[in-house]
Amino acid sequence: MYDLKRRMQLSSVIPLVLLTIYFLKVITLNPSAQRPPNQVLIADSLWFILSLVTLYLLSVIFFSLENLIKAYITDSDSPESTSFKNQFETASIRDKTKVLFRYDTVVQNKITHSVILQLALVVFTLFAMTNSYSIIGYGLGLSILLQMLVDQIHLLRKNKDVSSWFWQIKTTITQDIQNIYVLVMGVAFIILMALIIR
Repeated sequence: MYDLKRRMQLSSVIPLVLLTIYFLKVITLNPSAQRPPNQVLIADSLWFILSLVTLYLLSVIFFSLENLIKAYITDSDSPESTSFKNQFETASIRDKTKVLFRYDTVVQNKITHSVILQLALVVFTLFAMTNSYSIIGYGLGLSILLQMLVDQIHLLRKNKDVSSWFWQIKTTITQDIQNIYVLVMGVAFIILMALIIR
């Protein structure tokens, strides 16, 4: 579904939004307020940019790790894992990256495609935003949530079905509930983004 290029583009959205908000706040500092020394602003800005780069890299890598973990550790004997390992091991170094980051691999029941993980990330991101000043925590949560939401919308548009995301739930989920769930996740993401700007 998504190759490395698309995953990298999606991973850059949240860091760019956070960077824009940060510099808008620095530029619009109240002139009458006591302004920190330029060295402090520069150090803070460099630390902020380094945090955004770390956030970006973690966000890109997050979805690809599951293929390796399932193929080599948790489910190494399944046909899907064997197929993935064969593709990965026989590919050139350049093609290994493509295989690793290919989104639509045959590995089923992905942890990264789980409504349980998505709900936990919403709670984690809200907690990180309200109790932490580290942008890596809530930024990573927002970035992964955005990618999950885009993946779900893509599946809805392509297959009219996101039941694969409910694989940990043993009952059948109707199409209406799937649509409502994706809508609720979209609203939750917008609310979390609005909390950044506050």
